[in-house]
This record gives sequence, C-alpha cells and structure tokens, in this order.
Amino acid sequence: MTNLMLFALTTLTYFAIWCRLEKSRGLAGYAKKACLTALLCIPFNINGNIWTVLGNAESEKSIYSLCSLYQKAKNEAVTLIGLAGYQSAGQDAVTIFGFSGYQSAGQDARTDIGLAGYQSAGRDAIIIAGLSGYQSAGNYARNLFGLAIYQKAGENSRSLGAFGSLSAE
Repeated sequence: MTNLMLFALTTLTYFAIWCRLEKSRGLAGYAKKACLTALLCIPFNINGNIWTVLGNAESEKSIYSLCSLYQKAKNEAVTLIGLAGYQSAGQDAVTIFGFSGYQSAGQDARTDIGLAGYQSAGRDAIIIAGLSGYQSAGNYARNLFGLAIYQKAGENSRSLGAFGSLSAE
C-alpha cells in the first residue's frame, strides 16, 4: 500500500512539474506526458527487490533505481543519481553520484561522488569524492577526497582536507 501511495504521489508531482515547465498541446499531449511519467516512476517488484527509474519505494528486500528521492529497504538501497534524497537500509545505502540528504545503514552508508548531508552507518560511512556534513560510523568514517564537517567513528575517522571535527572512540 505504501508503494502505491508513493507511486501516485511521485507520478503526480513529476507530471505537474513537467506540465509547468513545458506546455502540452491538447489532451493527447497531456496523456502522453502522464503515461511516460507513470512508466518512469513505477516500481517493478522482481523477486521481492524493487527496480525503478525515477520512482520512490519501500522494500522488504532491496531497492535499485536510476534516480530516487526516497528509498527504504531491509537490505540494500542503491541509487545511481541522488537528488536531495532519503535512504534507509538494513545493510547498505549507496548513492553513486549526486546529493544524498540522509543515509542510514545497518552496515555501510556510501556516497561515491557528491554531497552527503547526514550519514549514519553500523559499519562504515564513506564519501569517495565530495563533501560530508555529518558522518557517524561504528567502524570507519571516511572522506577520501573532499571535506568533512563532522566525523565520528568507533575505530577511525579520516578525511583529506577536513575542516571540522574528527573523533574516534
């Protein structure tokens, strides 16, 4: 039921934005936009894992998407391009490129290239290249190439060019 509501809300929001940015010609133009928007936002359930292009979803297993704003999964939550999103995962929360506003993971929270506002991980919180606002990790908090405002880790906090607070317990 949650995914149905997320699908409807996401589709309506993206459709409204698209119509605001580009006017359609007649009812057929609006129908084409609505169908294409729905197709891009629909969450496909394949063996309990959710796959979507632009949609937002929750899953009992994992979620994989091209560009999502909201992901909540028992296992992995992975998005290729993140845009001010929310990711919560029992295992790994991963944004390959972009901005992840909030990442919480039972194991690893990772943003490869981009910005991470808040990362909390049971094991490792990692930024490969970019800026992290707050990183908290059970083991390692790492920002390999970039800046970290605050890092707290059970074993090791490390940031190249850190200008904030680093602490390891």
